[in-house]
Amino acid sequence: MKTALLVSLALLVVVGCSQNNSASLPYAGRPPMGIVDWSEKPEGPSTPGVDEVKVLYFGDSVIVWSDFPTSNSAASIAYASKEDHVGGGGQLINNEYGFVEFRCLFDTETTGTATIADQTYDISKGGLFLVSIRGEQPKVEQVDCDLSGVKMTEQGLKPLIDSEPAIKKFFTATPAE
Repeated sequence: MKTALLVSLALLVVVGCSQNNSASLPYAGRPPMGIVDWSEKPEGPSTPGVDEVKVLYFGDSVIVWSDFPTSNSAASIAYASKEDHVGGGGQLINNEYGFVEFRCLFDTETTGTATIADQTYDISKGGLFLVSIRGEQPKVEQVDCDLSGVKMTEQGLKPLIDSEPAIKKFFTATPAE
């Protein structure tokens, strides 16, 4: 009886404690993440967020698309994982416009939360976050659009300007007050 109890406890410890949570993580290993920016000089007036863009991306499902200037600005992004969650964060910094921080925590590749400029969003309701810093306060809009297949490069992201009307609409609207 004593031996059976010890074997049962040993099995419980081995099975229960050696469970590998990494199999349930949204990404196998470190998710793709990075910063992409571009600046173009159109023939007419320039539109920050359309002609001058700074994008931070985390995985294939969260894009922070901003009108931060591409010069005299800094951006950072970092990765973290804990137990059965993967997350990360970053910031955009500019001397003239200040800074915006963001964090995301994934439950799966398409669910979790994103916190941008102290507002929390449900990633399952859209992974494209438009961020304008050209007003007195940062302005953020969450957009539900299909990001699958989008290459996280300048050439891969630029087509979103035409295929997702919310981008031009957001950045051509009156700045936040």
